[in-house]
Amino acid sequence: MIVAGTTAWDTLLRVDELPGPDTAKRATTIVDAPGGCGANTAYALALLGHAPTLLTAVGNDFGTFGIQNRLEDAGVNLDHAYHAEDAPTARAVLTTDAHDRQTIAYHEGATPHMKNLTPVPAPIGHFAPGELTAYPPLMEACDVVTYDPGQETFYRPIEEVIAPIRHTDVLLVNEHEAKHIAEGHEGIEQLLDAVDTLIISDKNGQTIHTGGDTIRTDGVPANPVGLSGAGDAYNAGVLHGIANDWPIEDAARFGSVIAAFTIETYGAQEGLPTLEEAQRRYEDAYGTKPPST
Repeated sequence: MIVAGTTAWDTLLRVDELPGPDTAKRATTIVDAPGGCGANTAYALALLGHAPTLLTAVGNDFGTFGIQNRLEDAGVNLDHAYHAEDAPTARAVLTTDAHDRQTIAYHEGATPHMKNLTPVPAPIGHFAPGELTAYPPLMEACDVVTYDPGQETFYRPIEEVIAPIRHTDVLLVNEHEAKHIAEGHEGIEQLLDAVDTLIISDKNGQTIHTGGDTIRTDGVPANPVGLSGAGDAYNAGVLHGIANDWPIEDAARFGSVIAAFTIETYGAQEGLPTLEEAQRRYEDAYGTKPPST
C-alpha cells in the first residue's frame, strides 16, 4: 500500500497550563522525536508487518535527523519521496498541558513540494495531512482510498479539504473535523453520500457510518502521557484491518488499540507496537481475538 503525507521533526513540550496570549509557561518535559502524519502511519504499518511506500516531500536536512534510517530500517519504502534542495524538512512544536489540551505550531518546510510527486498504483492508498492539493491524481492510482485531512481541516480553504473526498472510499476524522467539513459540504448527510464509509472518532471510541448503518465501537483504556501521533496510529490500525478484509468495526477497534499504545509514551513513533503486541492488547480490551491476519 502507499501512504501519502508529511514527514517532520517534532519538538514535544509538556506544561501544566497552556500559556495565554503574551505570556509564557515553564515546560516540565521536552522531547525531540521523528514525526509527520504520513511518516507516523507508514512507520506504524511497517511494525505491523506491512511494507508501505511513503509519498512525501523532505528537505535538504532529511538525513541529519535520523528519520530516514529509522523509516528504512523498519521497512518503509522511500523510493518515491521527493527531496527538495531549497527547503528544510517540516518541523512542529506541540505543547500539551495537564488537561490534555494541545497547541501546535507547524512549519511546512518541504511539504508543498509534494505537488511534484507522481502517482504510484496500489491496491490501498492512505492520504494523511500534507499537501492536499496534490492528492486527487495520486488517489486515482489507488483501488481503495482512505483519507484523513487532520489539522489541515482548520487552516486550509475548505474547498481544498473537500476536493480529495470525491476520490475517497473511507473518510477518517475526529468529531471536530467532521463538524467543520460537514458545514462546508452542505451538511453531514451529503458527506455520508460522498463516501462509502465515514469513521468519526472521539475520546471514547468511534462512530462508523457505512452501507446505511451506524455502528458504535468503544475505545481502548490507556494511561495517556502524550497525544502526539494518536490519530496517525489509529489510521494504521484501521488500514491493517482493511488490508486483511476485516469487517470495518474490527478494523476500527484495531485502530483504537494502536492509538492506545502511542498515547502512553512521548513521541508519535516511540510506543508503537508489533503485530503480536497489538493482537494481545486487542484481546485484553475486547475479550476476543482480532480476525485472522
